[in-house]
Amino acid sequence: MKKIFFNLCIIGILIFNSCGSKSQSTNVNPHAEPHIKMHQDFIDAENQKIKEEEKAKEISEINQSPNLQQILLKKWNNGIDFYAFGNEPSWSLDMDFDQVIRFKNLDGIDFNAPMVEPSKAMDATNVTRYRSVTEFGEIIVQINQLACMDNMSGEAFNYRVTVDYKSIVDTDYQSFKGCGNYISDPRLHDLWAIQEVAHIKINPEDFKSDAPRLELNIYKKSVFGHDGCNSFTGGIKVENGNIIFGDLARTLMACIDNTEISAKIRKTISGKKLAFKIENNYLIFFDNAEKVMILKHID
Repeated sequence: MKKIFFNLCIIGILIFNSCGSKSQSTNVNPHAEPHIKMHQDFIDAENQKIKEEEKAKEISEINQSPNLQQILLKKWNNGIDFYAFGNEPSWSLDMDFDQVIRFKNLDGIDFNAPMVEPSKAMDATNVTRYRSVTEFGEIIVQINQLACMDNMSGEAFNYRVTVDYKSIVDTDYQSFKGCGNYISDPRLHDLWAIQEVAHIKINPEDFKSDAPRLELNIYKKSVFGHDGCNSFTGGIKVENGNIIFGDLARTLMACIDNTEISAKIRKTISGKKLAFKIENNYLIFFDNAEKVMILKHID
């Protein structure tokens, strides 16, 4: 603002000096007009630069923030289920699956559209497509289940995202490409004691070593756990009410007791996509609507 005020003062001085002895006249000295125009163009450029810097700061908040966990928690609290962004030019996308799609970029696009039911792309089963139309324009969001690397931060994402947008006055779509992720329920990010698996109740006192448990890290996208005999580790993805476990790597200790429970724990989660529900400090996994594991939060 100080910079803009300073430049306005320059224009004022130029106009005043150009009037000379004709200060009573309303006409500006024609010799001063090029200078005035030059400074006005400079001010307009400065104003545009400030606007772009403000938008860039907002759009790249996730990319530049040292605390991604706080950013994602804020988005979760605001009801956002999926986010994406891209560069060259910078743009951002927030999707609340119950309400709205929000899209903006540095060129002045700031578009909100109602959330719609997704559809699968005709030519790719791993692509989810959303198309929403308003009186002001149209947006098509395609979420592709392919790994994506942000070319500025180097951060890895689970999804490639394409946004096609056109306003009501446009004849052609503008296309934007970038990376995105689902936002995980932050309550998952914790330690959980396994209390039941495949309808078998677990008594921690039955285990000579560590009792069965899971440690879920939704920010590093990883799981660490113990099945009562061996420890194991692997990757996870969380998307829209589901948790997807990668194949688990485990130690190879030989155990005599509780081998059935240990085997069932690995079989239940390794390489599986499970729906989940959290209530009253309990985490419940479902496989095709069947309850397959119950865990309790470890204080």
